[in-house]
Amino acid sequence: MNERHDDLQEIIDAALREMAAEEGDGFDPQACNLAEFCRRTGLTRSRARTVRAHGFRALPHGNSGRRAAPGVLAGHTGLVDDLLRKGVTNSQVIFERLLGQGYAGGLTTVKTYIAAHRDLVPAKRC
Repeated sequence: MNERHDDLQEIIDAALREMAAEEGDGFDPQACNLAEFCRRTGLTRSRARTVRAHGFRALPHGNSGRRAAPGVLAGHTGLVDDLLRKGVTNSQVIFERLLGQGYAGGLTTVKTYIAAHRDLVPAKRC
């Protein structure tokens, strides 16, 4: 979990090595010139401060690995899918049938779901 899959850590390490080689024996990474560190790594000043606060380790984003909570339509998608397969695409009709099944969400959620699942609607026959 505390590992990134890009080369940011390598860039940070290379920049610190270069700065240490130029400054000599008394190099303290915590006291290094932040503007120079930003120029060498391409990081913003804010991100460079965060990296310095974490001991010059590139940590993953705080929200990585989290999953979105299930929506209000989660238990009712089967009904909507069946109606779409039968050719019913009117969102108001689908919404009213969902309300009869105990759906507690809104019409916009139903419209968004229908738009994302248009592939379930059979093609029109001539």
